[in-house]
Amino acid sequence: MRRATCSLLLLAAGCSSTPPGGPGDSFVSNCTAPALSDEAARPAGRLTGGGAILPGGRRVSPAGTVLDVGGFPLAMRVLPGDRYVVVTDGAYGHQALRIVDLLAKDPTQAVVARRDYPRTSGTPKSPGLFYGLALTRDGKRLYVSDGGYDPSDDPKLTRHYNPIEVFDLAGDPPQLVPADGGPIQLLFNPGQATDGSAAQRLPAGLTLSSDEKLLYVACQSDGTLGIIDTSTRLEIGRVALPGVGPYDVAVDEASHTAFVSLWGGYQKSRGQYIDGIAVVDVTDPRAPTALPEPLPTGKAAEAELLVAGKLYVANADSDTISIVDAAARTVKSTAVVAGNLLGASPNHIAVDEGAGRLYVADAGENAVVVIDMATLAIKGRVPTAWYPTAVAVRGDGALLVTSAKGLGLGPTDHSPAGDEYAYMQGTLQLVPRPSDDELAKGEATVLGNLDRQQGYQATPTCTATPARFPLPLAAGDPTPIKHVFLIVRENKTYDAILGDLEGANGSKELVLWGEDVTPNAHALARTFTNLDNFYSLAEQSLQGHEWTTAALSNDYTEKAWSSTWGRYYRPYTAFTSGPLARLPQPGSDTIFIHLDKAGLTYRNFGEVVNITGAATALDQGYPGWMQDFNVLDVDKARYLIGELEPAAAVQPLWYISLPNDHTFGTQKGKPTPQSMVADNDEATGRFIDALSHSPLWASSIVFVIEDDPADGGDHVEPHRSIGLVASPWVKRGHVSHGNYDVPALYRTIELLLGVGPMNRHDGHAAAMYDIFSTTPDFTPYVYKPRTVPMGTNAADAPLAEESAGIDFRHLDAVPLGRILWKATHGRDAEPPWRAMLPNAQAPLLEDDD
Repeated sequence: MRRATCSLLLLAAGCSSTPPGGPGDSFVSNCTAPALSDEAARPAGRLTGGGAILPGGRRVSPAGTVLDVGGFPLAMRVLPGDRYVVVTDGAYGHQALRIVDLLAKDPTQAVVARRDYPRTSGTPKSPGLFYGLALTRDGKRLYVSDGGYDPSDDPKLTRHYNPIEVFDLAGDPPQLVPADGGPIQLLFNPGQATDGSAAQRLPAGLTLSSDEKLLYVACQSDGTLGIIDTSTRLEIGRVALPGVGPYDVAVDEASHTAFVSLWGGYQKSRGQYIDGIAVVDVTDPRAPTALPEPLPTGKAAEAELLVAGKLYVANADSDTISIVDAAARTVKSTAVVAGNLLGASPNHIAVDEGAGRLYVADAGENAVVVIDMATLAIKGRVPTAWYPTAVAVRGDGALLVTSAKGLGLGPTDHSPAGDEYAYMQGTLQLVPRPSDDELAKGEATVLGNLDRQQGYQATPTCTATPARFPLPLAAGDPTPIKHVFLIVRENKTYDAILGDLEGANGSKELVLWGEDVTPNAHALARTFTNLDNFYSLAEQSLQGHEWTTAALSNDYTEKAWSSTWGRYYRPYTAFTSGPLARLPQPGSDTIFIHLDKAGLTYRNFGEVVNITGAATALDQGYPGWMQDFNVLDVDKARYLIGELEPAAAVQPLWYISLPNDHTFGTQKGKPTPQSMVADNDEATGRFIDALSHSPLWASSIVFVIEDDPADGGDHVEPHRSIGLVASPWVKRGHVSHGNYDVPALYRTIELLLGVGPMNRHDGHAAAMYDIFSTTPDFTPYVYKPRTVPMGTNAADAPLAEESAGIDFRHLDAVPLGRILWKATHGRDAEPPWRAMLPNAQAPLLEDDD
């Protein structure tokens, strides 16, 4: 393409002071948008009446009694007597195996026993937990998957193992006592793994035989089913499975069959996959035999439950439950747990045989869906806390639900960051068996919670049809905006950059990069629209780039990012390429495939996540793909500016990665953090400057976000991040307090492009009508040159040794917040934010009822 005639050298002065012509000049609106309501502007946080407002405006209002348990609960088992529950963990920070007292007088003190698994660095790797729990019938012995932990992690050793820990439960309240004989050593050898990781097994789901003499283990990394003799604690049988990511295992002893769910499915041939469960003949446990192909159920087959010869399988990316005839080894029927839009993420199941009910944890709906076992019709829903991950039923029919993200966390501006870096605190609900009327009321509550933000959306009123407003009321309505530019930067909270901006909700105490380093971010916020209540729904980049390319982070990503990014058990290739790339890819379309199907063209400048199957995967000329911080962002901007001509050839959507505000920390010889952030800020300003001086400006809009808020504290909520919007058609000098998130951003973009939503998240999100103006202002933006000199980190820079150990080829190998705080505030300065605050201490917001 021809290069833009406006050279970068002239951008500071501006190429033209006259408003550009274009299709927007003659657009006349017949609609008026109301002011944003107070309810729409509520920030994320807990409510005085119970529940919480989530990032993006959804509400959670969990039924029954809510107990704070902490961590990121993945699975639970109810002990005999129905008073105590054991819960396993999948948190990034300090994990714990916990025993919870359901009758605790103080809901915040319900944990009566715990075994800690601290996060450490170096070798050996941190001990950790994952999904697997198996409990003997008498409740006296517990088997626990230790995830990818390798206590023998020493390069000099030739035999390594992942432990399955064995505990005796004794006392009142019961305590976790390591059983005599130590853990089961699930052996593996270097080079044995099939998923591209270091050789390991990574035990996941566990189940005991009826006589409790055998323990069946689904092993994720080497794709096997292992069979353990519980008396000798030796693995007596092992079989390779057709597929990747074994998750759960159920055994039908009548037919001598083990069924192993496959998180990542089976690649039958190039581009052809079978998603479902592996079928294994275990007639001889010493010589198990797997059928050559899985039994098809649905994408991301996860939790399994065997009841009276029927196997129930939760398919998280398909929003279905498959019912399998165990003896016949065939799928007999399928239950759908949500509507037409995917994203409910059913990931765990339980049954109440007395009531004829199947309970399904829908993580994406913050609900338990209740299904009639006879008809497979939905009877209603039970409202839960944020992201339910496990369900169980007591003997009296009461429902138990763990939710991994609980009620959110609250501000992060109180105490220094510690080891327990986390954003949520898990909860456990105790709900008496709900009546049919209560299920109907719960259904209304859940759907109302999902649609809460749309209910408070500032929808315009119009005097004629078709409606004419810069942001269409429906896909296909006229709009002057024909080009959307989405700039995705890296890892900053709102307060880290704009905490010092006047007239908005910021905290100066938490600023990492003030106006001296980020003059363009501040100028753009003052000139156009600043979203000071905008949230990323990610905790770090492995999730962040899933959200920014798909408006959804699937259950694999939510459960596996901590052991990929935080504890290093899982390979990063699952989030980029190779046989594991389907694991984090959602069941719904990504934005690239979504636009392909709609017949719209786009450009992808640097994004490598979720591009499989896209017609235009990457712009091959873009200098430095995502996570290549060695290329200056201003050089990337120079390339982008050159592609703005000819204007008639510019696509409806540009997805732009400008990642250098991530920084190299204080790694010796690399650019200083101040230099890299200044480079990123100037690149952002230069691009908007050039666009605003081009003929495209009259029909363009630019959104500037961060992929996640991993670095920095925030005095509102740790997911709050940057949201800047520049266009002739947005309000000038405006601060929007709307509770918006990445799905709301995409709902807005989809309306501008004339396409429908990708999934349930953007389908239920509020569009940003309040930021648009019916009177355009075509005044161009003039970027502000950096004032921070270019420089490199010295050998004695704060935490330089720690930075030297970080592999920056990976997406956010570690959080850099503490390093960046010391780099900007001094070697002896500790960040004023805290990493984790128990829910009991989080400030409460007034209820909206």
